Amino acid sequence: MGIQKTSLDNEKIKNILETENKYDFKYAPHIYLLQLASSTYGYKEYNEDFGQNELINFAFFRTKICKSLYNNLEELSSKLIKNKNE
Repeated sequence: MGIQKTSLDNEKIKNILETENKYDFKYAPHIYLLQLASSTYGYKEYNEDFGQNELINFAFFRTKICKSLYNNLEELSSKLIKNKNE
């Protein structure tokens, strides 16, 4: 299991900023939080084999991301909208 990185060059970012509307940026952090919080990846596998420490570590990592997103939703939305308008 590895984290897949994507490459976004300036042209791709510019294109995204030009085509998306304000509400896409306002609700992007909310949607991402919903996707992370509702994911059950790894839980079933960990419950079947408690020796898979990388799965439980990933679950703790994902939980930290969810907490951070939840606590900062409005700030993240505002920053995304601000960057869109610049």
